Amino acid sequence: MTSRTKFLSTRNELAILALILLIFSAATLISLDGFPVHIDEVGYTDPAASYVLGHGFTSGAWYGQNHNEFWSGNVPLHQFALIPWFQSFGFSQLASRSINVLYIVLSCLLLWDGLRRSGFLHEPMWRLCFIGFLLCSYSVILTLAYGRPDAITFMVASAAYWGLCLNWKIARRLVLAISGFVAVWAGLQLVAVLAFAGIVAVVVWRWRFLPEVISLGFGGFLGTLALVGYFGYHGTLDDFIASVRGHTAGRSDLQGMSFFKLRHRLGGLSDPSLILVGVAMVIAAIAWFFNKPRLENRSVLLGFIGLVGVPVWMAVLGVFPQYYAWFAILPATMALFRLYDRSALKKTAFSLSLATVILAALVGFPRVFFNVMMHRSDQVNEKSELFVKSVLRSDDYAIIAKQAYFGTKPLAKRTFYIQWYMDAITDEDKTNLSVAIMDETTFQRLSPEFGGKWHPTGESISLPQRNLLRFPWSDWFEKNPVIPLHVYRRG
Repeated sequence: MTSRTKFLSTRNELAILALILLIFSAATLISLDGFPVHIDEVGYTDPAASYVLGHGFTSGAWYGQNHNEFWSGNVPLHQFALIPWFQSFGFSQLASRSINVLYIVLSCLLLWDGLRRSGFLHEPMWRLCFIGFLLCSYSVILTLAYGRPDAITFMVASAAYWGLCLNWKIARRLVLAISGFVAVWAGLQLVAVLAFAGIVAVVVWRWRFLPEVISLGFGGFLGTLALVGYFGYHGTLDDFIASVRGHTAGRSDLQGMSFFKLRHRLGGLSDPSLILVGVAMVIAAIAWFFNKPRLENRSVLLGFIGLVGVPVWMAVLGVFPQYYAWFAILPATMALFRLYDRSALKKTAFSLSLATVILAALVGFPRVFFNVMMHRSDQVNEKSELFVKSVLRSDDYAIIAKQAYFGTKPLAKRTFYIQWYMDAITDEDKTNLSVAIMDETTFQRLSPEFGGKWHPTGESISLPQRNLLRFPWSDWFEKNPVIPLHVYRRG
């Protein structure tokens, strides 16, 4: 097999990597505005948007805090990065999502250099194939399309791996300590994964990586102290703890073992790329078992730790939704490509396993990109923003559905997000409300809480709400393919 992987010169590797990243970035930026607004996207965008638009570091789109309080959500690092991003490129849906492209590109550069430095993958071709697969995997496009802060956790995790691969002991432990510090601010789900990685490193590789694990943990400890001090200084530590508690195994809505709750807790296992990587790993493991002698024992172990251990660990601590699937895909795919790189599989097993990995890549970004281009004429986000601009006034206190957010936020005096803010809305907020933009069913259900008399203005728009991340045969399309937004005013 080695003869098949020697055709790529190391001298050209960086140029090819740059080309791969350029093509990925261009294709992603072309397609990002084709995805409808996701329910989480508003909540994770609004604090930075509020700051840039002159309302302070607050949010009218967060659960548990009203728009006059200092925002204290569970992922502050993403907000800190979004603020200068919006200041540089303006506030828009494309700007909100495009920062994730930067995170992913930087992650790939760090992973590639780590693989090169450590020799984990010797052959340039397999390093490039590994990066190419990650960019095509379903969980990456999921993160980009949803506008969530998961990509920044990917970048911090990649930085930790890169640090582990440095030769200079002091630099290695310093980078790991910084990664541990930053991980706390990026999201506690990343802290959980890094803790699991540290345990695995000590158990599987004995005490070889113990100093590095201690450095990572010490950085995490300092990061926790800094985070507690930061929110304590602003008097919102209790709000931060409540925000974190909403994502842990202690959530009341996750108690019990009904099918729905179990599916939610282990939703990441439905990621099509992860499923196919699992099939490829099983093929490789069967071939490895019958090989004499057996090579790369730890690589096979690493693959199954990623596929099984990470989901179970995350489900026990909280949840393992689809947008966390990359936590499992990353180690499993690294293990697979290590087996390919080391010629640890015989020809038939290698071919079957590699073909399955290629399929895992094709069901991700290439398939979703094709869906977006097929339905580009929907122009959901553009139509929504134009509609909102035609009905909104600059002195409005608006309560809106997710589809109206990016058009409303820069125009209205205050913007409140119906899906997340109702638990935090104050009596003063309700009194100040002047316009509601949402579907009729939601308005009829919630308008009694708004108080006062409301009337429909007769202005409305119907927006296609295709889930372009799903497979074409999904029954989602038959449930509610069009969302009608109506305008209601007080008085």
